[in-house]
Amino acid sequence: MYRYPLSTVYDASEHEENFPVNIVPDNASYGIRVNGDSMEPTIMNGQIIWVEERKDRLPNGSIGIFNTEQGQVCKMFYQEGIDGTITLVSKNNNYPNIIIDNPSFNNIMQGRVIGWCDDPKKGQASV
Repeated sequence: MYRYPLSTVYDASEHEENFPVNIVPDNASYGIRVNGDSMEPTIMNGQIIWVEERKDRLPNGSIGIFNTEQGQVCKMFYQEGIDGTITLVSKNNNYPNIIIDNPSFNNIMQGRVIGWCDDPKKGQASV
């Protein structure tokens, strides 16, 4: 078993749960229990996402955890050029894009989602 601190994306109230080692990616820094349907059908409400903590730019289309004016969110990342506008995109079309002009990347980037799972007994799907 492996212990990871977990929190909801929007609440960030921490607690710990046990997970079998074989479902936690080797480079995961922590897990977050998702609260919301903005990334459905890829990542479902209540699933656990595994996050590799990092502050550098993600490749366009990668899923990450970001601090925004709306709070902490899990979204797909897109950026125009090296220092251009960042667009955070939900998989669920019912949610508008989050546009960040003049981004200070180190202030918004929390990490890259490297996998997720429903229930520790069901396994994981890697991104």
